[in-house]
Amino acid sequence: MEKKYIKKQIRFNFGGQKLLFDVNQSLFSSFSVDDGTKMLLNSLRKNLEINYSKILDLGCGYGTMGIFLKKQNPPSEVHCTDRDVLATEFTKHNAILNNCEIKSYPSLDYEEVKDKFSLIITNFPAKAGTEVLKKFVWDASNHLTEKGIFSIVIVRELEKEFREILREGIEIIYEEKKGGYFVFHLGYNKKISFEEDIYFRDKINYVLEEKRYFLNTVRNVPEFEKASYHTELINEILEKLEAKVVGIINPFQGHRAISAEHFLKPKKINLISRDLLQLKSSKENLEINNFFNFDVSATIEIETKGDLLIWIFDKNEDVETIVEKLKLFKKNYNKIIFCDEKKKVEHIIKIAKMKVVDKKEKNNLKCVLIE
Repeated sequence: MEKKYIKKQIRFNFGGQKLLFDVNQSLFSSFSVDDGTKMLLNSLRKNLEINYSKILDLGCGYGTMGIFLKKQNPPSEVHCTDRDVLATEFTKHNAILNNCEIKSYPSLDYEEVKDKFSLIITNFPAKAGTEVLKKFVWDASNHLTEKGIFSIVIVRELEKEFREILREGIEIIYEEKKGGYFVFHLGYNKKISFEEDIYFRDKINYVLEEKRYFLNTVRNVPEFEKASYHTELINEILEKLEAKVVGIINPFQGHRAISAEHFLKPKKINLISRDLLQLKSSKENLEINNFFNFDVSATIEIETKGDLLIWIFDKNEDVETIVEKLKLFKKNYNKIIFCDEKKKVEHIIKIAKMKVVDKKEKNNLKCVLIE
């Protein structure tokens, strides 16, 4: 893990373990380990039926629960997954920091999970929604060993929805309420099939120069209703450009990738993001519109090269980090387009000392082309 990503170190003294976690401000609970995590971990010691031989931390963040349980149970095999590549990279880093071995890899829910586990744990993200919650709970039955346990902590606002998705074959073997959280331990006596598209939100039109494109948008990714002002400003600059190889960082639902195909007709597009759901949505929407000349990179380090890079910043990414990345990206791409709040963009340009060759503004946003 490069130092540029580490913004703070957290001390976690809990259950007889003294742990350190390096964090980034864009990851969940980056100020301190949250109460829900502590409540779930504390609940495990009260359930004597739990087998710790093989553990999955689903949605691991920077690795708190998985690393804690590995330190508590050294013989155990621990897997940590998250849809955010930055989270799984921090988990790898923090495992080394705390002198333990775990397996950490990106996965959108259970998609990349091939093994079966005696214990699955998750601090469920409230904003993910009921359909994702159902997927986590139901599909756990297909990833647990016989008598395996699924342990989850949720915010109290989700209690009603949680109880409504329970069905025959799922048994609550432990529950606890404290403050704003509920913890449940579940057992399963049969496999529960789950084939729904839990992320689909809507089918929308995207019109460029009277040409109509179609996108299937997903929940919890920006631009689920229509293209943002960011994309509109980027399109105004794209209309005048030529590029054979285009990189797009954070493609969201795929609007900017389709714009690049429409205006530039490049030989290749590189879709780049740390978020697996963004990449899945963009990939599928390009294919829906019969565009297939693209590669997908789930990464935090941009290694691709080309003529043009289109960049929407990660949430909460600070100016210093952006400027450092900008200088690195400029070595691999001839031109870069980025868009954000006007003051932030102007501050970045001033610090980076790069030449602006085109710019567009709308409301409080500014989009620039640098070379």
